[in-house]
Amino acid sequence: MEFKPYSQDDMAGCIELFDLNCPRFFAREERSDYSHFLQQLPVLGSTNTIYLLGWREQRLIACFGMARVSSETCALSWIMVHPEYQRQGYGEEMMAQLFTLAGAARYRKVAISTSQHADQFFARFGAVTLRSQNDGWGPGMHRLDMEIILPSVNTLADLHEPR
Repeated sequence: MEFKPYSQDDMAGCIELFDLNCPRFFAREERSDYSHFLQQLPVLGSTNTIYLLGWREQRLIACFGMARVSSETCALSWIMVHPEYQRQGYGEEMMAQLFTLAGAARYRKVAISTSQHADQFFARFGAVTLRSQNDGWGPGMHRLDMEIILPSVNTLADLHEPR
């Protein structure tokens, strides 16, 4: 998978990717929040927020973002994989890229807000649940706030295997 920065020309493809992940991983009520996030990216990009798109054979198959929370903490934002490509290692590849970027920026923690449908994926990378809220994203979609304490970047090299 090849990562490229988001541009406004990618908005329709990102919204389509979001829709393909509803309602399994995102509540439909979140669509307007995601759209607003994408519209704000050119402004946010100048304030330590990046959003990367994963491409395979010229097809958008994944995306994720990283935003500065504090000097020690970044937040993972809007991570998703096209349903046809899930469970094929692309999520792990995005996490490895996130850890590399976070390590280069000297972050020590990654904050994650997710649902009960994805928390076990993040737990595989050491994420622990700090808070939970039933129906926090919408009916039946519980919000879990998680955190990963980052190891050194060198210990993450084995996570990233190019496809």
